[in-house]
Amino acid sequence: MPTPKPTPIPLLLTLGFAAGIGFGYLAFHQEKSKIYVAPPLEVKAAPPSRDAGTLGAIEITFERWGGYAVWENDVTEIAGWDPRRKRHTDFFEVRRANGNFYFRTIPALTRPLIQHGVRTTMPFWFTETQEMKERFVREIPDYDWTKAPLVDLPPKPPQRYTPPSLGGGYAPTSPRPPILTVGPGGDA
Repeated sequence: MPTPKPTPIPLLLTLGFAAGIGFGYLAFHQEKSKIYVAPPLEVKAAPPSRDAGTLGAIEITFERWGGYAVWENDVTEIAGWDPRRKRHTDFFEVRRANGNFYFRTIPALTRPLIQHGVRTTMPFWFTETQEMKERFVREIPDYDWTKAPLVDLPPKPPQRYTPPSLGGGYAPTSPRPPILTVGPGGDA
């Protein structure tokens, strides 16, 4: 004769009863936690119509400050200031040809940032060639750019070189850069 199977009802009733007691204990015996209320957010006015992430805004800003760029074979790289992140996080390659500048975004800089000379606050960090940086380190090996003075430099428009065939002067490479730029927040 087969043995009767035990029913799961007593087990389920026991588990339900235990769960009910546990939930009841948690519901009525919790410590009263302090409720954190955040201070009201301070709403600041949006910066003037400059949208730092757009190429158009970078072109306009470069027209004012591009004179500090260091060129090699009519190419330079810049790190643009992003006011939302408060860092130089927008990277661009700038090419010049026939008196015009052409911009494109790049994921990262391929040239070193200028870290010698006068430090200043600008909307861009400018780069130099690796050879220029190595030459500077050879000439002044113990240079400490953090001790360089912080100076306000005026905007300096870029020079528009045109090839000699179009009647203009031509300078494929700039001399050693004179500046190190520091972001608006003073970061380096």
